[in-house]
Amino acid sequence: MPKHIAALFADRHAAHAAVEQLAQAGFGRDEMTVALSEEAFEREFGGASGRSSGVRPTPYAGGVLPAIVSGLKAIDVAEGTSLRAAGPLLDPLLRARSLSAALSELGVTDREARAMGAALKSGQIVVGVHDNGDKSERVVLARQLLELAGGELTQAA
Repeated sequence: MPKHIAALFADRHAAHAAVEQLAQAGFGRDEMTVALSEEAFEREFGGASGRSSGVRPTPYAGGVLPAIVSGLKAIDVAEGTSLRAAGPLLDPLLRARSLSAALSELGVTDREARAMGAALKSGQIVVGVHDNGDKSERVVLARQLLELAGGELTQAA
C-alpha cells in the first residue's frame, strides 16, 4: 500500500475543500503537500508579483489552506517549471531541484510523477498526503477525502 496519495484540483476552491476535509479528519498541516505552478499561484492567490501582473489578491476565508499557502516556497525545478510548494514534498524538492526526483523520494511512481508534472504545468493544484508511519488506513481515508472533494487522483486505486 502506498504511503503517499495525491489528487489534482482545478482551482483554489476545490483545493480548499480537500485540505479542510483532510484537516477535519485529523491530518496535520505537516502531512499535507500543496504544490502549484507560479502562474497558478498568481492566478488563484494573487501572488507576490500580482501587482505587476494585474492580478489582485482575493480576500479568502480562514482555514488550513490559507495557512499552508502563506508558507509556500518558490522553487525552480529541473523540468523547467517554477513551483510553489509546502509540506512533505518541499524538502525533497529543495534538495533535488527536480520534481520527478523529489516525488520518487516520496515513493511516487514515474507514471504518477509525470502526471503530476503535466498537471502542474497546466495550472492545476496538487494536494497530497504523506504518511510516514505504517497506517495504510490513513492513506485510504485520504484517498476517499480527496475524491469526495472532487480531486482527480494521480494514482490508480
